Amino acid sequence: EETPVIDVHAAHGGIHTWKDFWIHLGTITLGLLIAISLEQSAEWVHHRHERHQLEEDLRSEAASNHDSAVIDVAIYDKVIAWLLEIQRGVDVARASGGKAVFGYPARADGIPDSPRFTAYHVLESEAWTTAKESSLLVLLPRDEAEIHARVYIQSDLVESFRERTRELGVRQGAFETRFSHGTYPPVFDLSSLTPQQLDEYDALLADELETYRIGIARLKIFAAANDYVLSGGVSEDELRKAILKANMPQ
Repeated sequence: EETPVIDVHAAHGGIHTWKDFWIHLGTITLGLLIAISLEQSAEWVHHRHERHQLEEDLRSEAASNHDSAVIDVAIYDKVIAWLLEIQRGVDVARASGGKAVFGYPARADGIPDSPRFTAYHVLESEAWTTAKESSLLVLLPRDEAEIHARVYIQSDLVESFRERTRELGVRQGAFETRFSHGTYPPVFDLSSLTPQQLDEYDALLADELETYRIGIARLKIFAAANDYVLSGGVSEDELRKAILKANMPQ
């Protein structure tokens, strides 16, 4: 398709005097300025619309991630309590020389094969990723873009620790399956383990517990940063304070 261009026509009746010349030149210049102004105004309106749409998409994403973080923090708490109960059973079995009977606790919400298994929510980042890949971030004020960038860095850290908890959960399940006599989900009697096996199991549980504790701390830091964005904050100092507060021991 041919691009429309502005045609400049000669004056009707011709140009006979310098006055006619300057009037004609001024008319052309004014017309060109008006055309350029209209074009720039249309582009400004378009960019303004794109910016508002991007901000709305990011806010919608943040609202969804807020709900996911609240649910997942509760799941993490239950999983940590469940792992601690198993760890106490290992301590009792070790202290009694394998004579004490330990009832394997019901699997916590958030653990695969639990009666009320709820998978962790993958934090959304599509709006942010699309904006980066399409160069739309230049439409945002610099401080606003930097605030969002910090929030999504925390989101990436949450997901990286989740991968680690999944790996350790598989290792725990594999260990328990060795002594479960075919039951599924695996349930076994700690009294059947040798002292060396109890130590191995205890080390695995300790590693898993520490990873979950770091994971929940990361999730709370993300939630604090994400909620700050939802409140409309654009100050890096205030964001840093919100993150430090979330990272303080409760």
